[in-house]
Amino acid sequence: MCVDPEIASAINVTDIEQKRVTVSWSNGQTQVVNSTLVYYKATDAEWTSVSPASQSTTTHIVPGLEPGTEYQFYVKTTSYGKASKSNIVTITTGKRLLRYDSIRYDTRCYFNMRSKANMSQLNLPHGTDN
Repeated sequence: MCVDPEIASAINVTDIEQKRVTVSWSNGQTQVVNSTLVYYKATDAEWTSVSPASQSTTTHIVPGLEPGTEYQFYVKTTSYGKASKSNIVTITTGKRLLRYDSIRYDTRCYFNMRSKANMSQLNLPHGTDN
C-alpha cells in the first residue's frame, strides 16, 4: 500500500538577508525518495526548482535573491510514485542599505573670542578638514 509522503507543514524560511535565505523542512514520517525546493519571485511568472545536494538534506541556502523582494517557497516530495507538497511560505528579503564609499566631514573646532568693549564675536578655526 502506497501512502502519500507527508511533508510537515513546518517549512521554515530563516536567516532572511538581502540576497539569500535559508529554507528548512521536515519529511514527516514517510520515507521520501526525492525532495525539491521550489520558489517563486512575486514579479516572475515561473517557479524555480532546486534539488538539495542529497535526499537526507532538509536545509538549503537559496542565494542570488533580490533585496526587498517578495518570494514564496514550498517543498515538493515524491515517495514511490506518490507526490505531495508542503505549505507555501511567503517572505520578503531584506532591503538594500545605502552605502557611502566616502564621507567627508568637518572636524574644525571654533573658539569664541569676545571683545569686552563691543561684545562682537570672532570665530577662529582650530583643527583640519578630513
